[in-house]
Amino acid sequence: MKRVSTASRLFFIDFDSTISLRDVCTTIPLLNRCSAERKHDWSLVSQSYLSKYEQTWRMIEHEKLKIEQVEKEIDLVERFGVTRLQASRALADISRTDLQQLGDLKQNNNAREHVDQFMQQYFTQKPLYFPLYILSTNWSYDVVSSGIRSVTRTSLRVSRVSVEQVKTMPPLVDEPTVRILVNDLEFENDVSTGVMSQQCTTSVDKQDFVKAVLEATPKEDLTSFFIGDGLVDFASMRVVDHGILLKQEKNLPWLEYFLKQFPERIGTKSLPIEKVRSKEIEIYTAMSWKELLPLVSCEKAADNV
Repeated sequence: MKRVSTASRLFFIDFDSTISLRDVCTTIPLLNRCSAERKHDWSLVSQSYLSKYEQTWRMIEHEKLKIEQVEKEIDLVERFGVTRLQASRALADISRTDLQQLGDLKQNNNAREHVDQFMQQYFTQKPLYFPLYILSTNWSYDVVSSGIRSVTRTSLRVSRVSVEQVKTMPPLVDEPTVRILVNDLEFENDVSTGVMSQQCTTSVDKQDFVKAVLEATPKEDLTSFFIGDGLVDFASMRVVDHGILLKQEKNLPWLEYFLKQFPERIGTKSLPIEKVRSKEIEIYTAMSWKELLPLVSCEKAADNV
């Protein structure tokens, strides 16, 4: 079996509930130290979002929508939630320091098991050609960048990037580099104003970013992966070579719906990835990062990935 360098592998990875064990994003409003009213605002926003989501999902199941239609409906729910969040100012009066501490996944026992091993193996491979791309609908760059640093035991060049920026950035790097597509809060004197700059709120935002990176990246010997856990990740999984769904208990209802309605679109074949030959299955499933370690191991890498 022919060996190939792991340096020819390009990874796009979701953050909340993929790298983190639990969703970090929804705990951000609870960092507000100044006003019980702000926290009450967040409670109302959260309730309205969940109600909208449940209503939409009942409609999806009733009408048996196709996967692309499902994504559009869920994107509308996500935009609804962000709009309500911005109007409530539930994200105001939060310190940057508290956001960074919230993002420290190792300190908070909130990193998925073996994700640190994956990151360590990826960033110590030689040569290192591609940046690692993190695509997150989280509301804070400080949270996500802190989280990435906490699960990586090496010096990193970390930056926030947009779709337009990535089109003109060098696609190859010579040092450990992480580029993050994420929303971010605006600050005055390191305290959030409640206004959020929106870069990544829907599946379309993520997919457009992935397409822009792939278009700017040399294609020779390239294999691309998207690793995520949710509905908002599926559109991106379908434009890379291999989409990988990290399953969790919360995934099961809608995953079972897709498997029942569209079995030809989602693969249930388990990893390790290097043993999977069929290109007909677009999305693979895994239960843990341990199953994904062969993807960043030169010893186990094979040309049939």
